[in-house]
Amino acid sequence: MKIQKYLTIANILRNKILSGDFPAKSNLPYERELIETFHASKMTVKKATDLLMDEGLITKVKAKGAFVNDFSKASLDRMREINYFRGSTALYADKKVVSNVLIFEVVSADATVQQKLSLMTADEQVYHIKRVRSKEDKPFVIEEMWMPVKLILNLKLEHVENSIYEYIEQHLGYIIEESHRRIAVHVADEQESKLLKIDIGKPVVLTTQTARFLTGQVFEYSRVTHIGEEFSLEVILTRKN
Repeated sequence: MKIQKYLTIANILRNKILSGDFPAKSNLPYERELIETFHASKMTVKKATDLLMDEGLITKVKAKGAFVNDFSKASLDRMREINYFRGSTALYADKKVVSNVLIFEVVSADATVQQKLSLMTADEQVYHIKRVRSKEDKPFVIEEMWMPVKLILNLKLEHVENSIYEYIEQHLGYIIEESHRRIAVHVADEQESKLLKIDIGKPVVLTTQTARFLTGQVFEYSRVTHIGEEFSLEVILTRKN
């Protein structure tokens, strides 16, 4: 199941707004331009811009088009954080992102997964997923994750091959609120070098993450290995008196 076209369009436009390509108070390209650029129908473009309007990113003015809203720096930083939760498919919406699924199975949670997902018992059923994601046919990340079956209902291979987060938010209706991420650097072992197509000993970045819904429920424990030169991190520190 490919990601719906209106979501791809919305992701590309959202990224351009959050990166500053479309600055505050500027016009979005007119509807006809978007139709031609994305080879999409008028209805698809409208659905994409309606989504951005619902998110508070743009305002539509009759006969004048759509304008990017003006945000405080804090609000913009928060929106960038939220955008990260949409995953690689959304972050690289203007590129070809493909998932090579190595493992997709339902297993009983071991002690570590139980603790990370805040499960009541160690034998609760979880999805175990491992996939390599490629951008423009070049591998850039290995993702291994565990998710509770009772929360992420009816997850299928077609979702894992595309955007799991898109399925969670658009189809299950959950809102992804926060994550706790630990970052470590090491050198690629034999398996990582093979999957990422890099030399053994090249630096890689391992992020270990737990993520929660707005309800507070932990829905993901993941270990993600990035090619070192592909990974960047921006941290905003605010002093409070």
